[in-house]
Amino acid sequence: MATKKVFVGIGLFVAIFVLSAFARAADGDDDQGINVQLFRPSIFGGPFVSLDESRPLGALSFHAGALFNYTHSLLTDYQNDDPGFDYLADLFTGDLLLSFAPLDWLGLGLDVPLHYANHRPVEDVYHPLAETELKEKDLEWGFEVGDIRAALKFGVLRQDKHWLGLALIPFVDFPTGKTESYLGEGRITGGGKLALGHDFGPFNLGLEGGYLYRGENDVLLETVGDAYQWGAGIARDFAGGFGFSLEYTGGYYAVDDREIFHNNPMEVLATLRYRFGQSGPRALVGAGPGVSQGVGAPIYRILGGVDYIYTRQDHEAATAGEK
Repeated sequence: MATKKVFVGIGLFVAIFVLSAFARAADGDDDQGINVQLFRPSIFGGPFVSLDESRPLGALSFHAGALFNYTHSLLTDYQNDDPGFDYLADLFTGDLLLSFAPLDWLGLGLDVPLHYANHRPVEDVYHPLAETELKEKDLEWGFEVGDIRAALKFGVLRQDKHWLGLALIPFVDFPTGKTESYLGEGRITGGGKLALGHDFGPFNLGLEGGYLYRGENDVLLETVGDAYQWGAGIARDFAGGFGFSLEYTGGYYAVDDREIFHNNPMEVLATLRYRFGQSGPRALVGAGPGVSQGVGAPIYRILGGVDYIYTRQDHEAATAGEK
């Protein structure tokens, strides 16, 4: 059964890459940008926020949530390692999350990011400083939709049977964000993640590695290609409904000159959460710093939100307890 899941997952994974490549070829190169809002919360829920859990939701279960985060100085022009001025000074993002598991090992999910940005929109995403009036422009606030993500989750290995939990998570990002704000890729992109995890009892350990397949385009004075992505975290739930997580995430874009394009964004995030009742909704708050000058790493990030996970097992347990 596990082997069948692996082949199904790999087949869909390859299909997504092929469709993404054809879509990019059809889009052309006229309106390609880069999405510097790299924080994408887990569509499928779990003990982590920015990492995906290796454990699947379970058959006929669903997750719904609204997670809001604020970042400061997300895209800044650096001169001699000193910050110059901001293209994106302040960014509020609300991610609307929804996922459903029709089978015990398969989940389908959607993330719709909504942005409210204090920024300087540009006409030339490759050489914005060529616009002589840009430095004279005032920052302006605006609302826009980001690149919408659709994802699948294949639970390949379960901890109760194989000691280690493993999941494959292919995804596609649709070009609904604005390239002039550096909040949209301008064409369909795709990728996938491999999530590993083990619940040791005192804490839950999660690891993931991924690949963002975006092709090459000219942006911010450099030709920027695909990106490797990774993350690690620990989490724990306590009696009484409280829990926490500590997560590290990073990425590495393919570029020719790392001095021109700082290609290694990284950040750390600590969160606290509280679940109302045994299987009720959760409230989450968190914060953390960027730990590099990479494009997409903020000075700091603050987040808060609510989510709810419904599982058939929890529903049956609650129903049995009422009898």
